[in-house]
Amino acid sequence: WGYIAEVGDLLYGSSSRDYAQSKRIFALDIHSGEPRWVYDGTAIKDITIAIGDGRIFFADAAQLTDEQRADALRETGNENPAKPDVRMAVCLDANTGQKLWERPLDLTDCGPGSEREVGRGPLMAMYKDGMLVFGGAHSNGHHWHQCLSAEFAERRIVVLDADNGSLLWHKALGYRIR
Repeated sequence: WGYIAEVGDLLYGSSSRDYAQSKRIFALDIHSGEPRWVYDGTAIKDITIAIGDGRIFFADAAQLTDEQRADALRETGNENPAKPDVRMAVCLDANTGQKLWERPLDLTDCGPGSEREVGRGPLMAMYKDGMLVFGGAHSNGHHWHQCLSAEFAERRIVVLDADNGSLLWHKALGYRIR
């Protein structure tokens, strides 16, 4: 198990490959233990899984075409980043597992840097009020000097309309967390 959550009569989970990333997301009926649905992906970071309003969302490092990558980078105006991070954002019906939408998404500087880099952390997602938010689960520790001197200024947030996956906004916020 890489991810686990209970909503209503369903238990959601993922089959972890390396304690942080999964190839499969599924829902089990709590009463019978029988699978309700299974979704096979490529490389889904478990902390990008978010559930809300009858939908389940995540980012998959799926095989994207060069054209899909270029389109996603162009949409955010980030056409030549040093280390591009474009993933497939996916939305499924939480009850049936039916894919509602998917889209290539530029997540560069949202947190995909090496988790061993000072103040860097893995990509994560949150859902609230019809919005899907991608950002970094940064481990700031005692790195206040770096935050205050803007060394982490590239920390971006990307927000999608959860109904259709359209980009609402994105911005480098240089945020810090505790």
